[in-house]
Amino acid sequence: MGKKIDLAKIANAYVRITPNIFGIGVDISALLSHLKNDHSAEIEEKAELAVNALKEATAFVSELEKSINVEIKKVTSLKEEYEKYQNLASISEEQSKALIKQLEYYQDQGKGKERLIALLINIVAGVLVFILGVFLSPFLTSLIKQMKN
Repeated sequence: MGKKIDLAKIANAYVRITPNIFGIGVDISALLSHLKNDHSAEIEEKAELAVNALKEATAFVSELEKSINVEIKKVTSLKEEYEKYQNLASISEEQSKALIKQLEYYQDQGKGKERLIALLINIVAGVLVFILGVFLSPFLTSLIKQMKN
């Protein structure tokens, strides 16, 4: 049992030697390698297209996620506002009257004190203007007379 006979090599050699119908020899190994190269190039192109499509899809999903998060925040804010107004709407008329009276009381509580402080400030400001007028009137009168001359 010597060497094994390689049928693929024999078939390839036979095809190279024999002309086909048109008289041109066909090199099957070259044809097969050409088909293999074309097929692998096609697969690489498809793989590159798939990678690009995945990148675009990832970018789109990321952008979509950002916009969804913004919308979720808006909905959460609206829900909180709704709950606040819902609680306000559930207050009875008696409770709301009592709440209004309490707010008016707190609002009116400091008015007398504020008015007294405002009166004192106005009196002090008036006294200052009067004193300045008394002391500055001779100086201003002489200044005006000099400007006329």
